[in-house]
Amino acid sequence: MALKTDRQRWGSVLTADLTFKNAQGTPLANARVDKPLGIVSLIHPAAGDCRTEEREGGEAWRRCYETHSRWFVTWVRDARSASVKLDSCTIDAVPTVIEEYRGQWWLWWVPVPHIDNSASTYFTVELWIDSAACRAVEPSQVL
Repeated sequence: MALKTDRQRWGSVLTADLTFKNAQGTPLANARVDKPLGIVSLIHPAAGDCRTEEREGGEAWRRCYETHSRWFVTWVRDARSASVKLDSCTIDAVPTVIEEYRGQWWLWWVPVPHIDNSASTYFTVELWIDSAACRAVEPSQVL
């Protein structure tokens, strides 16, 4: 997402609420962007965002991660837009740019040769907004 102000052309959003929607505008999933790093946490309808389990680690984290992973692929390919709620405004129907990668682990530089990720699928999801004008924009308009 882009964060436009009078002093910068773009930046990362550090806090927001998101609702991903399909082509008909039906909500598919909710997410939250939190400070200080602007990390996006998807909120599973039953399992939540797995933050508690992440701190606990072990079996609780593995179960929550598996639940999220199985759920995520049931809707992400259908996401066409998102509603983005910032402190200052709400922007509906922000187009999503979704890319899918199979077997290409994004943390390829980590020296863990015993992990076989050839069957894994990874996604990137981008949303671009002009927060100063409270509207969606195309990526070409902010670059």
